[in-house]
Amino acid sequence: LRQEMQKQRIEAKPVGRLLRNVINCFTFKHEGLDETIGYEALVKHIIKNAKKLKCPVEGCTDETLFTKEELKEHLTSNCARIQVVCKMCENEFAREDLDDKEKHHC
Repeated sequence: LRQEMQKQRIEAKPVGRLLRNVINCFTFKHEGLDETIGYEALVKHIIKNAKKLKCPVEGCTDETLFTKEELKEHLTSNCARIQVVCKMCENEFAREDLDDKEKHHC
């Protein structure tokens, strides 16, 4: 079994190199660029220039700049000031206030 797994790894390396060489033969046009560029340059450009967004929730003190995916995660899990609905009284409160009995007493 071990020999078979090693054989598969050895065969996979040339395939990976082949795919990388094939994809590098293409050029790409991306918005914000005047010229066409290769795949690796395109990936670097996208990573470097990915739009960074600040949390849009009023009162959020998190100063982090997020990508779209990171912002989605922040809003669904971490933003303390986003309004959520209490399952008991169905009123809206900031997420951080749900456990504060003085501000939320249902």
